[in-house]
Formats: sequence, structure tokens, C-alpha cells
Amino acid sequence: MRRTITALVVATLAAVTVPQAPAQAIIGGATAGHLRGAVQVNARGAYVCAGILIDTRWVLTAEHCVEAYSTQEVTVLAGSRERGAGQSRGVIRIEEFGLGDAALLQLGSAVTQMPPVAMIQPGLLPAINTNLAASGWGNTVANSPWSVLAPALRVCTVRVTNYGLNEDGVYQLQGVWSDGIQGSGDSGGPLSNGNHVAVGMTTHTRDQERAFLGIALGDPKLRHWIDFEKARQPAGG
Repeated sequence: MRRTITALVVATLAAVTVPQAPAQAIIGGATAGHLRGAVQVNARGAYVCAGILIDTRWVLTAEHCVEAYSTQEVTVLAGSRERGAGQSRGVIRIEEFGLGDAALLQLGSAVTQMPPVAMIQPGLLPAINTNLAASGWGNTVANSPWSVLAPALRVCTVRVTNYGLNEDGVYQLQGVWSDGIQGSGDSGGPLSNGNHVAVGMTTHTRDQERAFLGIALGDPKLRHWIDFEKARQPAGG
């Protein structure tokens, strides 16, 4: 069952305790059999984070993944579960959300080797205790160096335990390990339901506590911003 955001009037939504470190990698879990909209975000030729293909020329990722780079330094690989492989696309525009850890990448040309992912309808959240699939190419061992990146996309099951509002009134998903947890390099990756619909995006993790934080893709402010940015400069330049 999904819950409408307007119906969530509970005291626990008043604040969110944000983990201090960005999400690291999938620790536990298994090799993914499906992309679930996940793409690789590279900077200066190296993998930095996952992203979500939400339209043929638009990728949603975590703001902290790209805030230090120019458009010329960022590229996207799409359509392959193997790290370092896939259809390469340059980035012509980076827009930061500003109200949460999210950024939009406009690609120089359309991705043709995979379809965009379906997103949850605006105004909806997954129910508490829902199991979600978290995907990424990040580190596979807790507290390990970046050299232990996954060679292929990995996925784990996490469970939603709560919702919360950040200081700007944007909904976050809080959750815990079921058979794995996001760990460096999984920020920006999709949190998907059983129908492969993206309902959230990983932003932070506490792998030692087996807990994570993500931004809710059904949040009205986030979705209004996505629609505004896509319309402000239509794909085609």
C-alpha cells in the first residue's frame, strides 16, 4: 500500500537526523539482474556515483556526487551492468536542487540502450516496512578503500522504517538493512519497489549501523523542480 504525503501527520516527521557520510557501496546483497534505471556517473574518467535515468536525456543523482565538477568533467555510462561499460554520454548542464541532496544532469544526446525508469507518482510514498531494492557499483566491503568497487551492478534489499522532513520540508526515506546496505559509490542510485518503479534515491548511509537515508522521489517539491528544469531548457538545447 502507498501512503499519500498529505496524510502523513505524525510527530516523527518533524525532523530527520542526517547521517554524516555520503553513501558508500552495496555491502552484502547480490549481483543485479536488472538495471532498474541505474546508470554510472563518472567524473574525470572515474566512477563516482550511481544515477537514475528518468528521461532519455536526463539523469537524477545526488548533489554531493557532482558539486565539485564542471559539465565538461562529468559523463554518464548507460545500458550496462558492468562497471566501465555502456553507452557514453556527455553532460551539457548540471542543476542542483538546493532543497535536498539531488542534482539533474542533462545529457548531450539521448540514451538509446536502456529505457528511462518509471518513478512513483508525485505525492506518494512507499508504506512503512516496504522492502526496496537499492542498486549501485560502489564499495563491497564496509570501511574499505575505493579500490574495492563492484565490477558489476549490485543490489540489496533494504526496508523502509520511517519518513522525515529535512529542514527545507522535503521528504526523506529512512531504512535499514535486510540482506545488505548501501555503502562509497552508491549515492544517487535508485531505491525501487517490486515493480521496478523508482520510489527513492540513496543519499547517505551508516553502514556500521546498517541504516540509510534517501530522498523520496514522490516529494512534490522535488518533482516540481524536475519538471521545471526539464521544461526550462527542452532536450535539444
